[in-house]
Amino acid sequence: MSVLVLLFIPFKIYDAPAFDDAHKYEDIGYCLDTLLMCVACPIWILYNVRKANKAYSNEEEWKKM
Repeated sequence: MSVLVLLFIPFKIYDAPAFDDAHKYEDIGYCLDTLLMCVACPIWILYNVRKANKAYSNEEEWKKM
């Protein structure tokens, strides 16, 4: 699921609202939310899944010894 979220980032950026002075903080919030939810979280999840898989494989190696 994280990989799919990372693949759809260009669509989120393309559909971003236009920047104007009347909604400056709303636009900044949209950009920060997009970066947080579509970039930072999926990368963090993929990193933790990789770490968990590595720990699981090391546990299996130790059981074989």
